[in-house]
Amino acid sequence: MIGVAIWDALKDDAGIVAALAEYENAPAIFTGPVPEQVPCPFIKINESGGQNAGCRANKGGIAIISVQVFDDKDLTQKPLRDLADAIQVLLDRHALPLLDTKGFWNQGCIADLPQATNEGAGFPGYTIRVSVRHMKKD
Repeated sequence: MIGVAIWDALKDDAGIVAALAEYENAPAIFTGPVPEQVPCPFIKINESGGQNAGCRANKGGIAIISVQVFDDKDLTQKPLRDLADAIQVLLDRHALPLLDTKGFWNQGCIADLPQATNEGAGFPGYTIRVSVRHMKKD
């Protein structure tokens, strides 16, 4: 659910979409397995559970999302770093409107600075760790 809300935020940002490859007539942003034939650069969103949170009768949680961006290993890394920085700036303290439609309210995202990573085959990438605190509406 939160991964999809982050997907929505990324696909609605014209600068980020312009920097990404296109796959099947959509920006190359994935919340599930990434197809082998996808062109670079692309974004992979990994959602994992977090700790429970709440106050009084309000229940919620803190979800941890890894937003990863990868590019071709034969290209210069500056455009990839610029894209990772743009993702971090967009998501840091961002409100996720989709959560509101699902009966939750979002207290904002905290997006860490991009960390260099690779997917195992040498393709360069960056990971932006995003913490999202959300509470269930009464």
